Amino acid sequence: SGELAEASDGDGVVYDMAAWVLGEVRKTKALSKRSLRTDVDRVVVRDGEARLKLIRGVERDVREAGNLAAIDYVEAAEPSVDVTLSPDD
Repeated sequence: SGELAEASDGDGVVYDMAAWVLGEVRKTKALSKRSLRTDVDRVVVRDGEARLKLIRGVERDVREAGNLAAIDYVEAAEPSVDVTLSPDD
């Protein structure tokens, strides 16, 4: 049962990471007064190596959910998400 607890804790962290990245994408779209369906050219996620590995594991789902063309990963002491929206049509 220890393995199950570890797996579910890991899943919770993965969910939190995905929610954090998508939340930053939504916030950027809202502050730019853009539709939530707006395409995103690029997202740069900065965080520790272990947490970056977790988000890489669900990258496809995050990209689909946020209309993200690309996600780049940068190891950093301070977590952050930089979002570059696609130009207005």
